Amino acid sequence: MRTDKQNTRTRRLQLAIIGFFVLVSLSLVIIYLVKPDIYTLALSGTPSANDRYPIATTLFFLAVLIFVLVLIFGVLRQWRWLFWLLLLAFGLSVLEIPATLLQLAGHLSIFAQPFPLWYSLYRMVIALLEVGLAIWMWVTYRRAGVWGLGEKATR
Repeated sequence: MRTDKQNTRTRRLQLAIIGFFVLVSLSLVIIYLVKPDIYTLALSGTPSANDRYPIATTLFFLAVLIFVLVLIFGVLRQWRWLFWLLLLAFGLSVLEIPATLLQLAGHLSIFAQPFPLWYSLYRMVIALLEVGLAIWMWVTYRRAGVWGLGEKATR
């Protein structure tokens, strides 16, 4: 039986993750409207002066938004497998931080992307948020199980 403390812990974690996904979705929309060539570059394409919103870029943008909506639905439904997937993805995003710093310092020029400086720094901030969420998810798992459902981790 779940206690009120577990319900509160679960709800806060879910709201934080959903809030993160909403922030990311808003960012995706703003970037798409202001600088859509970033998506074209991410798809290894060449931005065109004639076609500001190529069909491939628009389809990629829509696919990412639909994927984020599925993730939000999964968080609300407390899908167990999604907890582990998000924990892994958020935890591994710690690698984005030194990679971005090395790219900005010019030490990873082989992997350098032609993205603007603000976008690289923004991705690094997002990675910091993801790492924070991963730590929160891990602590919740250790204290109260997956999604805080009371199934504590065994030692």
